[in-house]
Amino acid sequence: MLQIGSQNTNFAVFTFVLLWATITSNAPMMSCEASRGTVKYVDRCPRNKSEWLESARNKNCSRINQNCSSTEFVYHCLINQWENATVEVCALRVNIIGKCAEYNIKGAVVQEHARRDCRSFQNPCPAYYKSDQAYLYQECYDGIATTKQNTATSAAINRYIIAAKEKHCFIILIIIFIHGVIRCVLI
Repeated sequence: MLQIGSQNTNFAVFTFVLLWATITSNAPMMSCEASRGTVKYVDRCPRNKSEWLESARNKNCSRINQNCSSTEFVYHCLINQWENATVEVCALRVNIIGKCAEYNIKGAVVQEHARRDCRSFQNPCPAYYKSDQAYLYQECYDGIATTKQNTATSAAINRYIIAAKEKHCFIILIIIFIHGVIRCVLI
């Protein structure tokens, strides 16, 4: 029988909470869904301050309404998480520590790119810098394939991942919850 406070019930609740935390923990702390709607795939990012200022003026990130932070969105032009495109995006400014900055579309977040350590470049980045200053470290963009085909493929993959994540997480949680309830009742 199911008894509140029983060991089986506590296990089911613990399992449910643990799985929920694991599934929803993909989004880092500075994640902001509003940034995802500002993504634009571009052939290249600004190469100097004057190009960056012009691109930032054109993107006009300060006009974007978001409720993720009290600070405004700022212009970024970064590689994506798969290293196959560059994107312009309005997002929160974050500190980047020793890596190239990327925009992760699935997580809707600017973050450090796991495999691109810019401290070892010919023109190295400092131990830490602001994410909107990524244009200063041009080697971060080297080798990024930005063909129209890659850009279209990246956009399609991103839309699929986002839609799949939203649908499947809820279904998985329901199944896990039902399984936990059945297990508690039968034991």
